[in-house]
Amino acid sequence: MKSLPAYRLYPIGNKEIKSKSKIIFSRSKKLKEIRQEISDVVANPMLQLDSKKLNFHQQSVNITRKPSLIFFHDKDEISLSLRVLAQLNPYKHSIRFGSYHSPSEEIKKQFSVDSLPKIVVVFVSEPDRKDISINDGILTAKFNGNLSLVEIRHFLNTVINN
Repeated sequence: MKSLPAYRLYPIGNKEIKSKSKIIFSRSKKLKEIRQEISDVVANPMLQLDSKKLNFHQQSVNITRKPSLIFFHDKDEISLSLRVLAQLNPYKHSIRFGSYHSPSEEIKKQFSVDSLPKIVVVFVSEPDRKDISINDGILTAKFNGNLSLVEIRHFLNTVINN
């Protein structure tokens, strides 16, 4: 890199964009601007949910025995932390990630979502049990912390390992 300071993003997600990305910033560039430039390069691998896809996403927990993360939000941009976690091992292979933009009051009530953004994980309470149904054996956990990588990762590790 000939101009400094600079940063380069390394592959996770969209390798074509990142391999060509070199973002140079001057001392006048604010942290918010740098964060946005990084965010623009990190892909969103999360399934975009609506009310029909939400039911399938929820029912797939019983079929696959994989937890399903649902990110309820009202902003156009998905949390950078979630987009990164959805692409990292072991999360991308053990959790199904979905996002639901502007859920209705009925959907928010169904998942006990009192404010947005909110992360809810739907999971099987006893993975070895064969007779699990949506009404018996499927649980939800609500994340109430900050949308920081460290806090979400701790929450997911707790859900996956229990």
